[in-house]
Amino acid sequence: MRVVLGDSEVNDSLVETLTNDAGSFWYFNNGITVLCESVEKSPAYGADRRLGNFTFSGASVVNGAQTVGSIARAAKRSELDQARVMVRFISLEGAPAEFATSVTRATNTQNRIGGRDFLSLDPEQARLKSEFGLEGLEYVYRSGEADPEPAKGCSVVEATIALACAQQEVSLSTQAKREISRLWDAIDRGLYKRLFNPSVDFHRVWRAVQIMRQVDERLREIAAQTDGRERGVAIHGNRFILHIVFSQLPLKKLDDAKFDWEPHIGLAQAWAQVAFARTVDISDAEFPGYPASLFKNVSKCTGLGARVKAELKMNPNVSSSER
Repeated sequence: MRVVLGDSEVNDSLVETLTNDAGSFWYFNNGITVLCESVEKSPAYGADRRLGNFTFSGASVVNGAQTVGSIARAAKRSELDQARVMVRFISLEGAPAEFATSVTRATNTQNRIGGRDFLSLDPEQARLKSEFGLEGLEYVYRSGEADPEPAKGCSVVEATIALACAQQEVSLSTQAKREISRLWDAIDRGLYKRLFNPSVDFHRVWRAVQIMRQVDERLREIAAQTDGRERGVAIHGNRFILHIVFSQLPLKKLDDAKFDWEPHIGLAQAWAQVAFARTVDISDAEFPGYPASLFKNVSKCTGLGARVKAELKMNPNVSSSER
C-alpha cells in the first residue's frame, strides 16, 4: 500500500517501545499480515502444521509495513531478544484471482480512531455520566452513542465547547471554534484536564451547556434576521460571543448546588444580544475582514475580547441587579 514512512509520531512510538520496553510490544501492536504465493513445511515435526519449519515463497507485507520498518530501525540500535510480534501468513495458492486485492483492501480499512474515542478511557467522563444519571439526565461521551434530546441531557461535545468558552482566557473558546478535537488530544494533561478534572461536576457542566444553548438560540435568530458581515459575526463568532457572555456571569457559583442559576440562564439571550452588538461595532472598526478567519485567530480574539469586555464593564446594557 505504501512504503515505510520513517519518522512519524506512531513509528517513533513503536521504536520507543521496542527499545525501552520490548516485552510489551506483543501486547501493544496489532501485528503484521503477509500474503505469499505458497507455503511449504519441512519434514520436521511430521504432519503437524501447528509447529515446524516453514518456507513462505513470494511473501509480501500487505498490512503492518510501519511495524516492520520500525522493528528494523530498533534492531539497529539494540538487541530485540524480548520483543515478539504476531505475524499472519496467508497463502494465495489455489485462491481466486481477486483474493489478494480483497485481503489487502480489507486489512487496511478501518474506522479512524480520533481524540473523542479515547475519552472512554477517562474515569472523569464515567463519573459525570453517573452524576447526570442521578439527576435523571443522560450524558453521552462514547463515540457512536446517539445524543440525548436537549431536555434530557447533553453530549461531551456540548460539554467541551461550553466549558472551554467558560474559561477566563479566550484562547480555549477560539480552539473550540477552530478545531475542537485538539481539546481532546491528551486526556491525562494539558487543555483537556483544565476542562475535565475531579473539580468539574454535574452542575458546572449542565449549567454551562444550558447557557450555551440559550446564546446559540439567540445568535441563530440574529443570523436569520441579518445579512453581510453582521450575519457572519453571528455565525462564526458564536463561540467568542459565548465566552463574552460567560465573562459577565458569576462563574464562581457555576458549581454551587445551592445557587439559583435559573435567572442567569434566563438572561443569557439578553447578554448574547449585547455582546453581539459590541462585537460587531469593535470588530468592524479594528478587525475588518472575513469573520470566519477572525474568530479562529487567537491573537486577534484576545485583543477583541479585551475591548468588548471593557466596553461591557463601562456600559452594561443588562443591569447589575439582574446579574
